[in-house]
Amino acid sequence: VMLSLFLTGLNAAKPLTVDDSVYYLLVDHIAKEPLDPYGFYAWDLQPANTILAPPVFLYWWALGVRLFGHEPELWKLWLLPFSLLLVFCLHALGRRFARGMEMPFVFFLVLSSAVLPCLNLMLDLPALALSLLAILMFLRACASCSVALTLATGIVAGIATQTKYTAFVAIGVMMLHALQTGQWRRWAVVAGMASLMFVGW
Repeated sequence: VMLSLFLTGLNAAKPLTVDDSVYYLLVDHIAKEPLDPYGFYAWDLQPANTILAPPVFLYWWALGVRLFGHEPELWKLWLLPFSLLLVFCLHALGRRFARGMEMPFVFFLVLSSAVLPCLNLMLDLPALALSLLAILMFLRACASCSVALTLATGIVAGIATQTKYTAFVAIGVMMLHALQTGQWRRWAVVAGMASLMFVGW
């Protein structure tokens, strides 16, 4: 929890950078028109639905705008659930694959240049956190042969792909696990549900 708070607090101190300002155009519109997320032209030139920004994180940020107004520091503190999810999922993976080294693994990864400078108000780390959660759920679903957990994994994987399209990598990781364990049907259910959610949106 302290590591998640530290990550979120450091991020809150940074100004809006990189693609934050582009996503803000979408978020500001969604906060006003939640049922028409891409119904405008960015910079009066580009249709908003041509900007590669899936909806999950945008709606989360837009809820922060509705709750806190135009306060970038509070928007970034609003990312604490994603920071917590990322840290706890990394810890669970470390405990599974490198028992006894999970804390150094999480500490050095979260504070590395792959994570700390990349949180901002971007899609990447929320998508990664949800992807890791889906992978962990799939590992447990395979071990327990749980139908309910398999279906829940499909939903989480679908949400991850609608956070950022790179989350499809998680479905590939699950496929590798299915290859090793013979859980092809379970993987097909998860991949099918995630794909249906993606295409449906």
